Amino acid sequence: MSVEFEQQVLQQLRDSGSDISKPHDFEFYLYFSTEVLASEVADKVRRSGFFGAEVAPAATGRKWLCLAKKKLVPATDNLADHGRFFEEIAAALGGEFDGWEAQVV
Repeated sequence: MSVEFEQQVLQQLRDSGSDISKPHDFEFYLYFSTEVLASEVADKVRRSGFFGAEVAPAATGRKWLCLAKKKLVPATDNLADHGRFFEEIAAALGGEFDGWEAQVV
């Protein structure tokens, strides 16, 4: 999945007209059943080099969101590794990696 993740991210950014050689502010969405689990993930995310990891109740339902943030250059940063990291951390704690967002640059 992680190589597919990287290809999908790059394609979506290109399709949006974004210059993938420039830095982008990325946000990655992870959901967990409890605030404690989301906070645990936020700590791991911060230790892994992300400049932010916010924890908040999900907009709908009873889950908790961990919103991870990092500035990345899509053309040169290893997005597959990021996808793999989030898939693994979510699976290990019974959560869900629910995708990403980035501004068009």
